[in-house]
Amino acid sequence: MKRLSAKQNRRNRSEYNKRYRRTLIGQFKQYKDNAKTRGHEFDLSFDEFQEIVTSWCYYCGEDPPVGVDRFDNAFGYRYDNVVPCCANCNYMKRHRTTDDFIAHVKRIAELWKEA
Repeated sequence: MKRLSAKQNRRNRSEYNKRYRRTLIGQFKQYKDNAKTRGHEFDLSFDEFQEIVTSWCYYCGEDPPVGVDRFDNAFGYRYDNVVPCCANCNYMKRHRTTDDFIAHVKRIAELWKEA
């Protein structure tokens, strides 16, 4: 049996990791690890996480799959502090509170309503 080169092994491992990160369990682990790295609590069960990311975006109604947004960024990923959120809304909201984000989006909509 022929052994794979180190370069081929790295390439195979990289492809496996990419596929794994696209799975629900891979995304769950990634959220959990990222929260730990950033010093945030992560108290969501896998079932709660699955319920959230397979729902429509809380802000714009985008179809699933979506990510997880924290209402209050001062707190971690707790079920009472998270909502489903598409990538666009999550990027636009950033560190704003939900009320500030909604007010900002309304200002944009008002400005462009006339255009």
